[in-house]
Amino acid sequence: MSSLDSHSADRIFVVQSGISGWEDPEPIADWKRKTISVVTRKLEVATELLWLIVASRPQRFSRVLRLFLAPLLPSMTNAQKRRLVTQLKADPPGFSETTLTIADTHACVTSVLRDPSVVDTGFLTAYRRCALVEMDDATQHNTGLLRDGCPTISDLGNSGIATLLDENDGLAILRLLDFESYSVVQLIGPPAVEDPATQCLLRQGVRQFHDIGTLSQEIAGLRE
Repeated sequence: MSSLDSHSADRIFVVQSGISGWEDPEPIADWKRKTISVVTRKLEVATELLWLIVASRPQRFSRVLRLFLAPLLPSMTNAQKRRLVTQLKADPPGFSETTLTIADTHACVTSVLRDPSVVDTGFLTAYRRCALVEMDDATQHNTGLLRDGCPTISDLGNSGIATLLDENDGLAILRLLDFESYSVVQLIGPPAVEDPATQCLLRQGVRQFHDIGTLSQEIAGLRE
C-alpha cells in the first residue's frame, strides 16, 4: 500500500503568487509565477508527492535536473577541495551526466534525472543547497543556462530561485525540505507547470487551504 493511502489526513497545500521560499517570510512578487507548498507529517509521503508532481509536468518540460550548490570553505586545503570535487563528480543514485562548475565560494553540480525509483532522498533535502529543475524543450538546448548562473547564486532561498527563474521562463524549481516535525515540497514556476500540479494534488486528496495566516495552526493540526 502506498504511503499516500495511509496518510490521507496528514497533507495540506497552499498556492501563492510569486516566489515564496518556505523559510523566507517575504515572498517576491511575480505575476508570471506561482508557488505551491505541500506540508506533510512524514518525509516518505512528501517524497511520493514530489514524484507525482514531477510526473504531472507538461510534456514539453521533458528534462529534469538535480541542482546542488556545494560550499567551498576558505579553510579547505587544496587536497580537501580535490577530494570534494571527486565526490561531487559522481552521479547520485537515479541521475546521470553529472557536470561540475566551480565558483569562488561554491561548486555548482547538475545531474540529469533518469530513474526516480532509485533516487536516495538524502540527495534531495540539503537545506537551501539542492533543488530539482524542470526545463522545457526550448530551454534545455541552452546547456550553459544553469552553469552561467552558478557564480551569482550562493543558496536556494528566494533570491537565488528568482535569479534562476529570471534567466528563462522555461524553468520550474522543486524543493524537498525535511524538518523535525514535518516535511515540505515546494514547486515554484509558471502556471503551465503549477496548474497541473495543483490538479494532481487535489486528485490525491491533498487538502488545499487559502488563508496563509492560519499556516501555523494548520501545521499544528497535522501533528495531532
